[in-house]
Amino acid sequence: MELSDENISETSKNFTSKAYTIGGVPIVFPYKAYPSQITMMDKIIKCLNKKQNCLLESPTGSGKSLALLCACLAWQKKIKKRIDAQERELENELNAYGTSIADSGRIRKSHVIDSTIDNVGCKSEGESFNNVFIKKTSKYENKKVNKRGIIFIDDKDLNCTNSTKSDAHCSVRSPTVPFGKMDEVNKFHSDITSPEIENRKGSVLFWNDDIEDFQPPKRYRSSIDSYNVTNQNFVENVALDQSIHPSENMSVNVKAEKIDCSNTCISSDCNSTGIKKEISKELGETTIPTELPKIYFGTRTHKQIEQIIRELKKTPYKDAKMTILSSRERTCIHPDASKEDNKNDFCDDLIKRESGPACGFYRNARSISHSHPSKFGSAFNLEEFVGICRNIRACPYFGSRELFLESDIVFCPYNYLIDPLIRSAMSISLKGSIVITDEAHNIEDSARDAASGSVTHSQLAGAVLDLEKAARHSKTIPECYQFIAQTLSKLVTWLKSNSDNLTDYISFDSAAKVWAGDTMIAVLNYVELGPEYFPAFKKKFEKILAEEAETEKGAPIDMDKPKLLGSTLQCLKNVIQILSYIFKGNLIFVPDYRCVVMKSKISSPLYSKKKFLTSDLFEITLHLWCLNPAVAFSDFNGATHSIIVASGTLSPLASFQTELAMPFQITLEANHVISKSQLWVGTIGKGPNNNCLTATYHNSATYAFQDDVGELIYQVCCVIPHGILCFLPSYSMLDKLVARWQITRLWDKLLSKKVVLCEPRKQNEFQQVIKEFNETIDQTEVTETTVNGALLLAICRGKVSEGLDFADNSARAVITIGIPFPSFKDAQVDLKKKYNDMYCTKKQIMSGSKWYEIQAFRALNQALGRCIRHREDFGALIIVDERFQKISRYSDALSKWIREEISKEHTFKGHGDSVDQLCWHPTNPDLLATASLDKTVRIWDAKSQKGIANIQTKGENINICWSPNGQTIAVGNKEDLVTFIDVRTHKIVADQQFKFEVNELSWNNDNSFFFLTNGQGCIYILSYPDLQIKQILNAHPANCICIEFDKTGKYFATGSVDALVSLWDVETLVCVRTFSRLEWPVRTISFSYDSNMLASASEDHLVDIADVNTGEKIAEVPCESPTFTVAWHPKRHLLAFACDDKDKHMRERDAGTVKLFGLSSDS
Repeated sequence: MELSDENISETSKNFTSKAYTIGGVPIVFPYKAYPSQITMMDKIIKCLNKKQNCLLESPTGSGKSLALLCACLAWQKKIKKRIDAQERELENELNAYGTSIADSGRIRKSHVIDSTIDNVGCKSEGESFNNVFIKKTSKYENKKVNKRGIIFIDDKDLNCTNSTKSDAHCSVRSPTVPFGKMDEVNKFHSDITSPEIENRKGSVLFWNDDIEDFQPPKRYRSSIDSYNVTNQNFVENVALDQSIHPSENMSVNVKAEKIDCSNTCISSDCNSTGIKKEISKELGETTIPTELPKIYFGTRTHKQIEQIIRELKKTPYKDAKMTILSSRERTCIHPDASKEDNKNDFCDDLIKRESGPACGFYRNARSISHSHPSKFGSAFNLEEFVGICRNIRACPYFGSRELFLESDIVFCPYNYLIDPLIRSAMSISLKGSIVITDEAHNIEDSARDAASGSVTHSQLAGAVLDLEKAARHSKTIPECYQFIAQTLSKLVTWLKSNSDNLTDYISFDSAAKVWAGDTMIAVLNYVELGPEYFPAFKKKFEKILAEEAETEKGAPIDMDKPKLLGSTLQCLKNVIQILSYIFKGNLIFVPDYRCVVMKSKISSPLYSKKKFLTSDLFEITLHLWCLNPAVAFSDFNGATHSIIVASGTLSPLASFQTELAMPFQITLEANHVISKSQLWVGTIGKGPNNNCLTATYHNSATYAFQDDVGELIYQVCCVIPHGILCFLPSYSMLDKLVARWQITRLWDKLLSKKVVLCEPRKQNEFQQVIKEFNETIDQTEVTETTVNGALLLAICRGKVSEGLDFADNSARAVITIGIPFPSFKDAQVDLKKKYNDMYCTKKQIMSGSKWYEIQAFRALNQALGRCIRHREDFGALIIVDERFQKISRYSDALSKWIREEISKEHTFKGHGDSVDQLCWHPTNPDLLATASLDKTVRIWDAKSQKGIANIQTKGENINICWSPNGQTIAVGNKEDLVTFIDVRTHKIVADQQFKFEVNELSWNNDNSFFFLTNGQGCIYILSYPDLQIKQILNAHPANCICIEFDKTGKYFATGSVDALVSLWDVETLVCVRTFSRLEWPVRTISFSYDSNMLASASEDHLVDIADVNTGEKIAEVPCESPTFTVAWHPKRHLLAFACDDKDKHMRERDAGTVKLFGLSSDS
């Protein structure tokens, strides 16, 4: 896959880049790609080659955006080369048939017409023949050419006879004309539709090179759907003259008489061969050039677009023709605009002025192009673009739209692509385009919102007054304004009359009633907006729009006629757009909508002053909610070349295909680019006080839950420096926790370790909180203080969880509390759940409960993604909720890179005093034995997390071990008495009193010897079962505390007061190596089931896990207090340990607690 250096272009070498060939496409990458990036680019190239759609989940920090950019732009570059080659090939073919007309320069050799002819010479009415290709031969040499280069071809030149009269409508397809040249195009349009031309016999137009008004600096590529078209499709996919730039929507009406079907019609139902046969004969199987697909790169916010552009600048594709679409709010540079509340209305007024100061920035915008001296040809972000435009005094808003016409890649928020109103306003056509939606985990919600609409009673009442005022002043179409006003007035009246009977959803601050299906249509019919009335309503509004647009076309302004307010126009556009969806086709989307009238309490004091409110405190709103995101995506089906949906948090992927009703043939869940040692993921089910941490509504309201969550966060703050993010399901839970912690003084404990900040509800306070957080992190990186960083308490689905970059020390740990389910009391959420339940079988969509869970886990995954932002980053993810340990589908719903690293912690409670040692059954992976100072030995079932035996002994037990055959447990107490217990009967079978201090005990692997360690650093080797001393080893210079055999029988290890762990060869009884990372006496050691890892612990508040073969550290497990016992699971990398401080106060808190730590995906 990797190319040699000679295949790398000069441009790529300047970037010290690497080149790859994937799916036949050369891709130049700015550095050596990660495996996940190569996999991702492979999926993208397959998607583009096959004109399919794909879903790509790749963790944040894995280079997802860079892979998207490089793969798509490389593919586009290859297609462009192929198109250029096809153009040259076609040019050569046509050269063989060149004429004096072509030689004269009036028509280029490649000039052909891509047009649509309706109802010409077809067998029956309604048939058509499309995209007629007229080959240029000498027989057209003497035809008359008008001053604008239009050639008129008589019927006899087409050799057409025996046809009835019909009208032909020829639509010349072309890109959007620059806004500054609309008047020229309109003038030209009037020329070619003049009576003189309409009376001529002819149906084909050619453009002349001399029309300088329509010569943009870049060539135009015609719009077609196919990339490999042979002569069979040649007549259907021909290219308009590359140098001409007419209006996109310009239509030409031409009269046609007596066209003979036998020679000209190329309808699929027609038997004629005519021109098609002649072309096939002369040009053979030539593949023609096609349109280069434009790339639309949409992401959630403009901040994320800035990050994408930063990635683009790293690549060899940074010189791709690009633009960024944005709003006037972000781009207007007029000095008076900042004083205006509505920049859109202000801008419209300025650019339409006939007298007085107009906007000079607007006029200058038409000069902007990719060849501009200011270097718009290289990658730029929005701030840079606005800065350049300010320097040349050109409008960035309209300037970006000038660049849009010629751009190969367009960047914008993805709601610009999904929302039909924005697409229309921005003149965005997605036909044949590549649509990329990055950070698209919320795209289903965005699609439903795009197909939904809301309008308030006060907005409608204001629109009625505005329309009535316009009707009184209109000299041309007052009846249209009055018609719309009367219809809206009916709607206002109906809303008011139904506002007191809203019983479907009732809460303390709102009430709502729902209409669906036939009842919804009945309501719309009642207010004369139903399917029977809507066409007339829409037609009247279109006439209003035409009159409103007259000024824009140069008509004189009537100062006595006030224009409709922008808010009125927007209100009507929203209503018409949503009703257009509802009535689309044969009312196919009616079941997907709910009509909801809601009466809500007004929180802002400004609203109470509004004139049209029905009361001082409440507003009535009409919602037309779309419950099916596939409605908005129905505009995409079959229109785009490919749709690529990417994010770090798409899991589960299958939901996108069902919810959007769109096939995603290619999917990917990529691994992270970091190593396992850089990430720790744990689920916590019990708190420090052994309380259940299940963050349900009722449980989270208890003080026990709130106190344990606070204590857990405090303990994390004690051991993890710098930044910690803690995400909660809702603001209400945040308020409850903070209030409780301030009462219990836990808040003061947190402040002693971290600067504690809370995500604010108000947008204007948010930046200040983030600034303080970042400044605190910067300070702790250079200065050591008792406060070791900052803790930010944030909300899932809030501003912190969406799109902000918390790299490196900004987020060394992310804690999530609970599962952020949407509010089940929300009417829209409840209706969506019921909708999915109703249609889950018929439409093959997920059930309502499944959809509800997915919304929660997408938000949770997005919050967890704030940690690990690049290849060198590291951190911990702490997922707090017991349900992740008990319900497998919950952990399965986490992103792949998270769920594969989960370590689960369980807590066992039962001993009445501290647990001093534990051990696993050697062959049964579910059995665990513990020894306690409460004079008992307990046997536990780890699978069910319950105790199965409680054996009373003669003293306070401090050590325990299981025989290799699993039949006997040996336990030692403080009086150096060793007791042997039969596991099958749970009875004591023998005991042995020793006269020396017994610190630890163990069998060898074949049960033939029993080992003891003592206070002088010695190891006693006894025969078993008669317990006779066979040998004594002087192993350590100080007290030898613990001993353990590995599973292979090759080694045993000992730990001592000298803080050393020694590894011994069983055969030779020689010390192989020592481990010295602990600073306090080694209290406990344990070999993993595969004998590759050795765990040891002491009073250091950590468990050290070492590689047996090399001695290197594998992991370090932080503990709450000193650890006196560790034990590995017999079949998994699952470590059990007990943290018990001998301090009386701490013992009361921790007594009898056992914890489990897992590596990799073990559970």
